[in-house]
Amino acid sequence: MKKQCLIKRNFIYAHYDANGLIPEYVLFCLENIRPLSAGTIFVTTAALLSKEKAKLHSVVDDVIEIENIGYDFYSWQTGFMSFMEKSQEIDELILLNSSVLGPIFPLSEAFNRMEQSSCDFWGMTESFEENYHLQSYFLCFRKKMIYSELFKRYWTDMAPLADRQEVINRYELKLTRYFREHGFKSDCLIKSMDLRLLCLKNLSLIFKKKKNPTLYYPDQLLQLRMPFVKIQLLRDNPFNLQLNEIYERHQDIMQLYVCSKKTI
Repeated sequence: MKKQCLIKRNFIYAHYDANGLIPEYVLFCLENIRPLSAGTIFVTTAALLSKEKAKLHSVVDDVIEIENIGYDFYSWQTGFMSFMEKSQEIDELILLNSSVLGPIFPLSEAFNRMEQSSCDFWGMTESFEENYHLQSYFLCFRKKMIYSELFKRYWTDMAPLADRQEVINRYELKLTRYFREHGFKSDCLIKSMDLRLLCLKNLSLIFKKKKNPTLYYPDQLLQLRMPFVKIQLLRDNPFNLQLNEIYERHQDIMQLYVCSKKTI
């Protein structure tokens, strides 16, 4: 049953699956969002099978199916335009996508921690890869920002780009700087300094500031109670990390990925 939350939060969840499926790890995430949400818009670029779409009825408020263009940012744009049409007054707008497994820890923990911050928008992790930015798999925007003309124009003017790297370069890498340059304050749950301090305690681990933290420091992020693990890490493991301990410590949630990995 959906519970009423004190802070009105809307979630826009961007989904893609090549086989038109809703993996169990996606449903798990949506089920955990539900008690925290005043409304969840599910935007998918997959051609969902009817039986898969039926799985969403109890965990989201709206399902929007769009052409597979523009990647997550175009999906978020579509969800944002739908949200604006409803003229619903909220306190926070959260963008997230199906590139992560979790939450491994209660998502309420992250929100409670970030309530202490006076920022206008925040993410789970920050990255110095290419340039400083909040990583876009989870972004939370607060009321001052949501209803600003600048924020509305940002999404209204967005073009659906066909090249993934161009989407990353133009949107993910520039979003944080763009809004900060216009006077909005950013923050993140797990800071680079937090990771650096953990590395200092472990003499065998050298901190590399410009590495993508979700792919290079997953164990350290989990020690700091970051609630998500990137699917790319589990699927590709680009830095050949030892992931056995992560699988062992979080067996139940990792099993959701193991059961779904043939379809993603």
